[in-house]
Amino acid sequence: ARLLRLIEREETDLDELVKLYCQGCFTHEKYVALDDAGDVEDKPVELQRIFIDLDAKPPRLPQDPQVLERLPEWLKQAADDDERSSALSYLLDDSIPGLVLIGGPGEGKSTLGQYLAQIHRLRLLGKLNELGENAEEFEKCIPRIPFIILLREYAQWVSSRNNSDSLFHYLALQVTRESGKNANPEDIHKIIKSNPVLLILDGLDEVPEKKLRRRVLDNITSFVHQVRDILKGNLRVVATTRPYGYSQEFDPAHYLHLTLQKLSPEKASFYARRWTDAREPNPREAGRIQDIFSVCLKDKVVRVLTQTPLQVTILLVIIRARGTPPKQREELFERYMDIIYQREQKKRPELLRTEPDVIYGLHKYLAYILHRRAEKDRTAALMDVSEFREKVKEYLIHSNPLLKEKEVEGKANQIITEASQRLVLIESPQEGKIGFGLTTTREFFAAAHLVDTAQNTKERDLRFRAIARSPHWRNVALFFAGRVGRTRPGEAPSMIDVCREIDTEKVDKFLKRGAELVMEMVDDRVLREPHNEVGAIQY
Repeated sequence: ARLLRLIEREETDLDELVKLYCQGCFTHEKYVALDDAGDVEDKPVELQRIFIDLDAKPPRLPQDPQVLERLPEWLKQAADDDERSSALSYLLDDSIPGLVLIGGPGEGKSTLGQYLAQIHRLRLLGKLNELGENAEEFEKCIPRIPFIILLREYAQWVSSRNNSDSLFHYLALQVTRESGKNANPEDIHKIIKSNPVLLILDGLDEVPEKKLRRRVLDNITSFVHQVRDILKGNLRVVATTRPYGYSQEFDPAHYLHLTLQKLSPEKASFYARRWTDAREPNPREAGRIQDIFSVCLKDKVVRVLTQTPLQVTILLVIIRARGTPPKQREELFERYMDIIYQREQKKRPELLRTEPDVIYGLHKYLAYILHRRAEKDRTAALMDVSEFREKVKEYLIHSNPLLKEKEVEGKANQIITEASQRLVLIESPQEGKIGFGLTTTREFFAAAHLVDTAQNTKERDLRFRAIARSPHWRNVALFFAGRVGRTRPGEAPSMIDVCREIDTEKVDKFLKRGAELVMEMVDDRVLREPHNEVGAIQY
C-alpha cells in the first residue's frame, strides 16, 4: 500500500509538472509576435485573433518503383493527397509521425508551430474553448505535450557545453524555467514514456555553422531513436527551415516535406481583415485601411508584396500610418523603418533623442556584425550589453572622428538607455543581450550596411559577389540587390553581370546559382526598369 501511494504521488507530481509547464508556455506564447514586424503597440494581440491557416504542398512522389516501394505507407498517402492544401490539416494529422515545413522569410513557419503548440496546450489544460473557432475540429487529434525547441538557442547552448548536451537535458531546463519546479532528464523520460509528445524544431536555417549544425542534428536523431525505440514513446516531430542551405537533413523517407505556398490575394485579404479587426477599433479608419489594401492587391507591382504574412503586416502598418505603399520589398522594409522610428519618437520624445542618422547607421552596423557572427559560431546573433556599448562607441567615433571622449560617452549612455526598452528595431530579446527580434530585419539592415558603406560600384559588386552563393547570406543578397536597384538604378545591370560570371565557375557551370538568384531578383522587383528585367530573363 505504501509503495502504491508513492507511485500515485509520483504520477500526480508529474501530472502537475506537465500542467504547470503547459500553462507557463501558453501564457508566454499567447500573443502573436507582431512587434517583430514593427507593429509595436501597447496592447498585444492574442494569436487566435490574427492567425490564418496557410496553403502547403507536399513533394511529388518518386517515379522509380523500387524507391517508391521503400517508402512507408503513411508518407505515400499523405504525399498523394491532391485535394489537401491546408498546412494545419497536415500538422494535426496523427498518422504523420514526422513533418518538415519549408518556407521563405516571413512566410509563417514559426507562427504555424506556435499555434499548433497552443492547440495542444489548451487541450491538456481543458481550455480549448478559448480558441473559439475550430475548437471541435482540434479535438479530433491526440492531445500531446508540445515541446518547442528554437534551434538557434539550442545550438548556442550545445556550443557552450562539452557534455550533457542531449535534448533530454535541454528539455529539463526548459520545463524547470516554465513550470517553476525543478525537473531533471529522468523526469523527461517518465513524461515521454507515459504521454504522447509533440517536438517542434524551429529554424534549422538559423544554425548555419556546419560542425555545430551536425552536432545539433546528431542530438535530434539520437533523441528520436531513444524515444521511439527504447522508451517506446508516442512522438511526432515537426521541423521548420528555409529552403536555401537545406540539404534534406531530415530524411525524406521518414519525414513528409511540405512547402508553404505564397499567399493568394484572397488569403492576403482575409489576413488583412483579421489584422484590422484586431488592431484598429475605429470603423471608419479600419475601412480606409481595407480600401487601400484592396487597391494594393489590384496593382500587379504592389501585389507582389502581399504574398507573405510578414510583408502584409508591414504593408498594413505603413497604410495605417498613412504612408504610401512601396513598389518593392527592400523599399517596404525601408519605409516601415521610417514609420516605426516616427512612432517611437512620438511615444517617447523624452527618451528617443539620438539623431535619426545615427540610429539608422547603428542598426545597419550592428546587423552586419551580428549576421556575420551568426554564420560562424555565435548562433543566437545577440551580443552582451557591455559589448554593445563598445560597438556603439566604435560606431560613433567612426561616423564622427571629431567627437571628444566625453561626448562619445554621453551619446553611448543615451543610446544604451534607449535600447534598454527598445531602440526602434534594436531590442533585448534576452536579459543582458541586444539584437534583433526578427532574422529578416537583421538581414535587411546588414544589406543596407554593405551597400551604403561601399565606396564605389566596383566595391559593391565585389561585396555582392562575396555573398551571392551563400545560403546564410541569400536573403541579404536579395535585399542588397533591391537597395542598389532602388537607390542606384544605373548599377543594376552590373549585378546581372556578376551572376553571369558566377555561372562560369566551378560547380556553378552546372548548378547555375547565379541564374537562380537573377530570377529571384526579377521576382523581387529589384531591377525595376522593364528593359533590365527582360535582359535578366533572357540571361
